[in-house]
Amino acid sequence: MSNSIASSAVIVVLVLAFAFVDSAADPKYARLINDGNLSATSIHKGFPENDPVPNNIRESTDNQLLFAKQEDNEENCEERSIREFSEVFTYEQRRHGAVVLHLLFGFYCFILTAFICNDYLLPALDIICTQLNISTDVAGATFLATASCFPELFVNVVGTFLTQSDLGVGTVMGGAVFNTFATPACGALSAMQVSNASTPKSNEESMPDGLYRPYFHGELMVEYRKSVASRKPSVTNVETQNHVENIEEYVEPDTPFVWPTGSKLNKIWFYLVWPLKFILFITIPDTRYKRWKKWYLVTFIMCVIWIAVASYLTSWMTTVLGDTIGIPDSVMGITFQSAGGNMPELVSIIILSKQGNGDMAMSNTLGANTLDILLCLGLPWMIKILMSQKDIEIVSGALRFSVLSIVACVIAFYLVTALCKYRLNKKVGVICLILYAIFLIFALSFELNVFFLVNLPMCPP
Repeated sequence: MSNSIASSAVIVVLVLAFAFVDSAADPKYARLINDGNLSATSIHKGFPENDPVPNNIRESTDNQLLFAKQEDNEENCEERSIREFSEVFTYEQRRHGAVVLHLLFGFYCFILTAFICNDYLLPALDIICTQLNISTDVAGATFLATASCFPELFVNVVGTFLTQSDLGVGTVMGGAVFNTFATPACGALSAMQVSNASTPKSNEESMPDGLYRPYFHGELMVEYRKSVASRKPSVTNVETQNHVENIEEYVEPDTPFVWPTGSKLNKIWFYLVWPLKFILFITIPDTRYKRWKKWYLVTFIMCVIWIAVASYLTSWMTTVLGDTIGIPDSVMGITFQSAGGNMPELVSIIILSKQGNGDMAMSNTLGANTLDILLCLGLPWMIKILMSQKDIEIVSGALRFSVLSIVACVIAFYLVTALCKYRLNKKVGVICLILYAIFLIFALSFELNVFFLVNLPMCPP
C-alpha cells in the first residue's frame, strides 16, 4: 500500500512540476504586470523599436500581448461573464446575503437535471432502442451513454456561445478528475465489503471492452460483451430462471399526487422536490406509463429542451456565485459545477459498490471521462469554429495544467487499483480522496495566481 501511495504521489508531483515550469512566464516579463495594468510600452521595454517580439515571449505571454495592444493607462482585466445574464440582485445585495439564494437555486437545478435524465429521458431512449431493434451493447455505447452527458454538453454550449467563458472547459476538466478520484472514493468508502474488479487478461473481458453506465437512483443499464453474455449458464442459473420466469409484473410509478408514507425525512424530501416533479409531469409524457409509451419521441424532445433550460440556469447560478465571491469561471467549473453535474454518477457508484459490483463502478467512471472530453468539449467547439471561422479562445492560462493533471490522475488511479490487486476497498477510497484534494489545491492555486500570474484579474463590478 505504501508503494501505491508513493508511486501515485511521484507521478502527480512530476506532472505538476512540469506544468508549473511550462506555464510560468519569464520573470523578466512577469514583473511587468502589476495590479492588473499592462501597457504596450512596458511589454516591449528593452527591445529596439524595429525588432519583433521574440517568439518565446509571444507564446508564453499570449494574454499579456493581447491586452498590450490597448493604449497606455487603460485597465486590463478579464471581462465578467455575469454581464451576459440578467441580474436579479445588485452586486452589493449579493455580497450581503442574496448570493445564498443563487446557491440554493443552483442545487435545485442539479436535482431537476437528475429527475429529467432518470425519470423521463432514459425510459424514452430505452423504447427508441427497442423500436430500432438495436442491440444492448450498441444502445449502451451510443444513445444511453450520450444521453447521460447532455448536462455537461449544454453547460459547455452556454460557455462557448453565450458567455464565452471557461465555465464549460472547467466543468468537463473538473468532472473528469471528479469521476477518476472522488466518485470511486465515495463508492469504496461506502462499500459494505470489498468489491472485486477482475484483472484484465487477454482471454477475458476488460474494462474498455464495454461501457457501463449506471444511472441515478440505482437504475442500471449494464452492457456486457457478447462473449460474456453467451457463456453457458450453470445448472443453478437454469433452475432459477425456470422458477422465476414470468413472475415479474410491470408496476407503473406513482404520480406526484400520491402523498408519501414513512419517515419525516422522506416527507420533507417529497415536499421539497414536489414542484419539480409536478412541472415535469405536466410538460413531459412519462413513457413509464403504458398509455404514453407511443409518445417517446415527444418525450425525448421535451427532455432535451428541459435539460437545456436546466443547464442554462445552473450556469447562470454558478456564474453569479463565482462573480460574488470573486473567483474565475474556470474555478467554479472545476469545483461547484463539476461536482453538481456528476451527482448521478456519484449516487450510482455508491449503490453499485454496496452491491459488490466494483468492476461496473470503475468502468463507469473511466467511460464517462471519454464521452465528456470528446463529445461535450469537441462538439460545441467544432460548431462554433465552423460558424465563425475563428479559433476558440481559452481565457484561463492554466489549461495546460488541467490537461496534464487529468493524464496524471488516470495513471495514478490505475496504479492504485493495480497495486491493490484491482479491489475497490476503503484503502483505495482514502488514497483517491487524498489525490483529489491534492489536485484541487494545485488547480485552484494555479487558477487564482498563487504561484505566478496565469489569469488577468477580473474587471471591477
